[in-house]
Amino acid sequence: MTETDPPSSGPRVRSRWPGRLLRTTLVIACLAYALWNVDPTSLLETLADIDPLRVLLVTLFTGFGYVALALRLHVLSHQRLRIRTGLAASMVALGVNNLLPAKLGELAKALYLRERGAMPLSEAAVIVGWERFFDLNVLVLMALAGAYPYLHDTLLVPIALALLAAWGVAWGVIRFGASVRRTIGRLPWPRLRSFLHDVHTHLDTRMVRGTLVGTALLSVLVWLLYATGSWLVLAWVFDLNLAPAQVLVVFVVAASGMAIPSSPGALGVYEAAIVLALGWFGVAPEQALAAALVMHAIQYLPTTLLGLLVLSRSGIRLGRLRHAAGSDTPPV
Repeated sequence: MTETDPPSSGPRVRSRWPGRLLRTTLVIACLAYALWNVDPTSLLETLADIDPLRVLLVTLFTGFGYVALALRLHVLSHQRLRIRTGLAASMVALGVNNLLPAKLGELAKALYLRERGAMPLSEAAVIVGWERFFDLNVLVLMALAGAYPYLHDTLLVPIALALLAAWGVAWGVIRFGASVRRTIGRLPWPRLRSFLHDVHTHLDTRMVRGTLVGTALLSVLVWLLYATGSWLVLAWVFDLNLAPAQVLVVFVVAASGMAIPSSPGALGVYEAAIVLALGWFGVAPEQALAAALVMHAIQYLPTTLLGLLVLSRSGIRLGRLRHAAGSDTPPV
């Protein structure tokens, strides 16, 4: 690059500011909402009254959910990926999402699967994509189960149609594979064209009945374990008298808050989501915020520590993830 050439990163850096400003505004608004009408003395008293042993036991229980994640990766890889490697990859993904405001955990997982799972990046990307697809399906079904008593029947139809449409798109990509491959072949970027061609090939190999059924069952198990952990905190640690449907509503709202690109680990947004949901069922702001802080700590601290440990041994650097995310072509 000559002295007269503009820096290549200039426009890209400037283009990120609107998104950063929006995320910052969202986090500040959520923090303000979560702290609104909260008496600090009452909040501290509520936190002081909890049993640390119960919190520790719930934290240990959450480990079953992470093992289920590893089993799902084992099934999606057609049993080629070791469960230990799948568990490490899951910890990397969760840890990176806890540390960076952008959702780079899935990219970190794909890179880890390539380097430690000995699979092409395109195959790893397909596996991660299938994970997110099944997660979305299960989360929507759980939302319907929890919110059914509070929804009109007319609202259930568009949600069901949205799920069917998502499956229709996945089926159509496979059914009309020749047309998809021709479209990919017309792309002017050779590396991207080659990457998408490999993705389509690996996507086809995952549309196997046994793989889909196994992934679906394990996805249900993953989210049931997550929801059970939330129920243990609400009902056992904080002794809140909530119906199962109400716990599901709180869990789904909290999970949706975690999915929104915001702060690292959705700090602030997660707390506001739980305070909002628990407030619908008459829980006091102090109790709701205390429960949110404990639930978030149980999820955040172990995965961050383990994710950093695995990441430090993998050779993958956070700067590399940021560079790959801002690149126009897949990382190699």
